[in-house]
Amino acid sequence: MEQQKLTESHNTREVYKQNKKQIFSLLLIPFALFVVTLMINLPVASGLQSLIEKQVLRNPRCPLAYKEMDLSFFLPGVSFEDLTIPGRCFQNPSKSIQFNDASFKMSFPSFWPIGIKTKLEAKYEDTLINIFPRFTISGHSIQISNTTLSSSFLNQLTPSPNLVTGDFDVKGNIELKSNQIDSAHLLINSNNFFIPPQTISGIMIPSLPLKKFELAANVVKNKLQIKALRIGNNLSNIQGEFKGNIQLSKANIAFSRIDLQGKIKISKEIQEALPIIRLLLNGKKKKNGFYFLTLSGTLGAPQPKVVDPQ
Repeated sequence: MEQQKLTESHNTREVYKQNKKQIFSLLLIPFALFVVTLMINLPVASGLQSLIEKQVLRNPRCPLAYKEMDLSFFLPGVSFEDLTIPGRCFQNPSKSIQFNDASFKMSFPSFWPIGIKTKLEAKYEDTLINIFPRFTISGHSIQISNTTLSSSFLNQLTPSPNLVTGDFDVKGNIELKSNQIDSAHLLINSNNFFIPPQTISGIMIPSLPLKKFELAANVVKNKLQIKALRIGNNLSNIQGEFKGNIQLSKANIAFSRIDLQGKIKISKEIQEALPIIRLLLNGKKKKNGFYFLTLSGTLGAPQPKVVDPQ
């Protein structure tokens, strides 16, 4: 009887091994065929490059420009030198972004979930972008790591040419369904966050060396859930913490509805420099030097309200 059980157990292990080999073979065969097909078609590289150039330059929605393009066939990919993205690609026709170098490459297949990994890398002055899109049967995802966005890059995306200065480290993961963001997790940090003196909506803003910026947030459908938004430190003339939700507008980001709660500490120098702040805080209670407030309205027209300390 024991001999029969041992034989059955041995047979089960053998079947399991055979199944693992079959699964691995099924995953390996498409990748091998892809490599072989690519090697066979190497002589048409110039034609392939010409085809890519036409698609890149003639895309009416987002026509890109570049100085030079190269193709690679081991871990297939394409790289660009001096790649320029016009403002129409990010709904700001008056702006454009130029990367010193940019590349998009395939990585090895993902065995679980079954799919293809790719890597998008771009450089612009002090900005380094590393994005890892993954295409699977169930959906697509984008991982962001080892990415630093400089203010010179970010200011190209804003109406003001000198809105902020500093470097921002970005980490995150984005899940896509039907080419729309289904969910996302983001973490953004900076230790040299600075707002230069400028005029915003007719108000003269003095220089604000805030130093610290930290944002931890999730995106679910069209809602941005802010887990923590922190600006400034104990030595800054402004220090604040906020959390809450922002209902994102697809039509215009400025129309996004905000519902935030938090606290803020503002130095006497800033209150003297900004009479509107002094008027808002006049006679209001504070706790440990912080005023408590809520923010409603829209991103384009926020409505702050000072409330009693919690």
